[in-house]
Amino acid sequence: MEADRFAQHCRKIARRFLLTAVLVDDELSVSADPHIHGELEEPEQVVPSRRAPTSEKLDLAPPRLIRVDPITRSFAHHGMVCGVVSPREGQKDHEDIAKAVARADIVILDWQLSRTTRANALPLLTRILGEDQPHRLRLIAFYTGEPDHPSIRDEIADCLGDLNARDRAASIGDDGTIDFGACRIVVYAKPDSRTVERSAIVAEEDLAHRLIGDFADMVEGLLPSLVLIALAAVRENVHRVLERFGRDLDPAFLAHRACLLRPTDSEQHMVEQIASELHGIMDDAVATARPAGIGAIEQWMTDRFGSAPVSFSNRHEAPVPKVLEMLKHGLKERPGPLGLRKYLLLSHGFSGGADNSRELDRRLASAMDFRQVVANTARQLSIGTVVRETGDDGTVLLCVTPSCDSVRLTEESAFVFLPLRDPSENTPQVVVPTGRDQYRRMTISMHPSQWRTHTFEPDPALQCVVANRSGPDQAFTFEDVDGGEYLWVGELKPEFAQSIAQSIADRMSRVPLNKSEWLRRSESVGMREN
Repeated sequence: MEADRFAQHCRKIARRFLLTAVLVDDELSVSADPHIHGELEEPEQVVPSRRAPTSEKLDLAPPRLIRVDPITRSFAHHGMVCGVVSPREGQKDHEDIAKAVARADIVILDWQLSRTTRANALPLLTRILGEDQPHRLRLIAFYTGEPDHPSIRDEIADCLGDLNARDRAASIGDDGTIDFGACRIVVYAKPDSRTVERSAIVAEEDLAHRLIGDFADMVEGLLPSLVLIALAAVRENVHRVLERFGRDLDPAFLAHRACLLRPTDSEQHMVEQIASELHGIMDDAVATARPAGIGAIEQWMTDRFGSAPVSFSNRHEAPVPKVLEMLKHGLKERPGPLGLRKYLLLSHGFSGGADNSRELDRRLASAMDFRQVVANTARQLSIGTVVRETGDDGTVLLCVTPSCDSVRLTEESAFVFLPLRDPSENTPQVVVPTGRDQYRRMTISMHPSQWRTHTFEPDPALQCVVANRSGPDQAFTFEDVDGGEYLWVGELKPEFAQSIAQSIADRMSRVPLNKSEWLRRSESVGMREN
């Protein structure tokens, strides 16, 4: 169908990104004959006994063997490798399995992992998610013969709620999927299941196709598609970067390190060079695949609006073809129903009139202004660091002290800060993250009379000013020599911070002139006419 074109576009990209899957089940059939489930053991010589079988043997549930070959081949058809693990009893086995699935994009678990104890997979699920990074993207599928799927979902949600994971909460969607942070959990039935949810029954040979579709649903969108294409290209071209910075250059790297005034900077220098190489690889991949190009955008628009017009406001709407013309050529050349000053209505229209459309603009602007900083990375005070005073005023400050003046510090040093205030027109602006999914547009105070300086004691070992925190879940704070505390807010991207420094330099380099006023005004008029 026409409306499914964008979903197919996203599925194709997801298939390129996905590499590995792991199946964990205690009843595996490697081939039709013989059946193999569990671990093979050498048989012992046993004296026949006339005693009746024990009750434990009689209570065993009949085996529900899962065929390994069609599952692994279904993933191979999509260019993925699927590993298989048969669990054993004991906590140590959970540790080993958690390690086995740590790098897998898709994890498939049987609901019951032991016929003898009938223990379910929730302890293993808890172990896997507990050891994951908070933002680990993965799909976990329960592939079971048990019929009561609603109860299984409820048990999973209760188990995830007991994790008390920061920034993660379990939620069950209308379609039965369970989202837990960046992880999605789905429940499917094996072919012999007696579940009433007949649509949940999936044949072994169809399992890979269904799970790849589920993963694609997780990341469906123009920007997610762009991200996956870029990152897939990085994984596919690691050898190019290694070739560029091979081990034969180790002597030159050591020479570079020895010549630096601060030798420990050498690793960061190489990180910057590697990032530049990756930038080129991602640029080429995106330019080739066009995951968010006009073709994908047309599919996105059709999928979202169909034949209905796009309504930007009560007075401004346009059919999809007209909007596509605007997206292809730009608002200035093809404004459609909007004037150039109506750009604030764009996100409102594209989101279908969502109440949070302005918040979407702020979120994207903040993502483009600020760089990601990993949780355990040290926070160093330098140009581009944004902090907030912890006092009643809570003024947000932007550090503009150059990087070269922020390192190799052996004594107290003063740092220059520009206050950030409520936005006003014709001023440099930045969108500052103020909390979880909260953002604030602010003006950078460029007038020297508003600038501030605060003095800090550098870390004697690192020879720079670093933030401290009292615990792993606590915020990072800087403390000046007078006892003032500043909460770390974020780090501007280097190019944005440097552009602010350039604006300061331009402002400070202006030469004041006293000249004829009528001539000055004439010059201004002439400039406006041109």
